[in-house]
Amino acid sequence: RLGAGARDEAEREVAVALQTDTGREIWARPLGKPTYDQEGGNGPRSTPTVRGDRIYYLGAHLELSCLEAATGPELWRHDLVEEHHGTVIPWGSAASPVVEGDLVLVNAGGSGEALMAFNRLNGALAWKGENDKPTHSTPVAATLHGVRQILFLTQSGLVAIIPESGKVLWRHRLPYATSTAMSPVVYGDLVYCSAAYTYFSAVCRIAKSGDQFSAT
Repeated sequence: RLGAGARDEAEREVAVALQTDTGREIWARPLGKPTYDQEGGNGPRSTPTVRGDRIYYLGAHLELSCLEAATGPELWRHDLVEEHHGTVIPWGSAASPVVEGDLVLVNAGGSGEALMAFNRLNGALAWKGENDKPTHSTPVAATLHGVRQILFLTQSGLVAIIPESGKVLWRHRLPYATSTAMSPVVYGDLVYCSAAYTYFSAVCRIAKSGDQFSAT
């Protein structure tokens, strides 16, 4: 069992692997800056993403890490604030990375490099683009009208991209205030999303004509 936590009086976040039948700690690995604050509470925000023998973690301060699952060594890391002008929103990032094929996808929020994909094996940047500021929502992968795509719920609203290239397939504008944490839910050609603080719930229908997508 894999998870993330905070230790040493907020000096660091760590990834922890536990034996499933006994709860015994197998290994622990420092991840990044702590997430303690006055309003958000102690500890990390996101959930590690596991693919095969690797673990991917996006810290509250946008430090993207890849660990080897069996014993926990760090294989690669990117500080998305320092390297790509990422935006740390109030209470810190809570979104988990999305792994699709050989790519790890995140929303870092930098101008012209908000949506990003990295090679999941060596951490090399695959592509970057757009200006959408992040929310606490984890992106989702879905197949709509036979086309695989990644849906981000950003401060601008919904945006769907082709994972291999970052090309935007469609957008649907939505309001934003304070925090949005729920991931989009896809059913058929419908996408449901919601924001906290009684702000909104919405369903949009995705249509395709030729190669063009639209959302209404």
